[in-house]
Amino acid sequence: MHVIRRRGWEIPEREATPEHIFLNRRTFLATTGAAALSLSPQLAAAQRVADLPDPSASLYPAKRNEMYVAMQNLMEESGDYVFLTHEAVGVVYRNTVVAATMPNGTPIFHKFATA
Repeated sequence: MHVIRRRGWEIPEREATPEHIFLNRRTFLATTGAAALSLSPQLAAAQRVADLPDPSASLYPAKRNEMYVAMQNLMEESGDYVFLTHEAVGVVYRNTVVAATMPNGTPIFHKFATA
């Protein structure tokens, strides 16, 4: 007796594409391509995505770049900025434990003591 074990990617034959549709796939692709051309001739004429007009071009004008450059210059001149280069560290606190931490809040576990 043969035992057929189907793999996860296999499908039953009833779900496969019928032969007459498979053999006429070129006709199907040609008709759908013609329909796409008639619906959006501008998109069909574009050879690359870069050739298409940018719909968000008016939302972000170049004027904003001038504002960012001015703000960067102000921050560099004043020195009023902080770089955060570490993540927050949580420490559990109890009345029976004296926690030891570095100035930035990092715990020093081997220096914890009982109260």
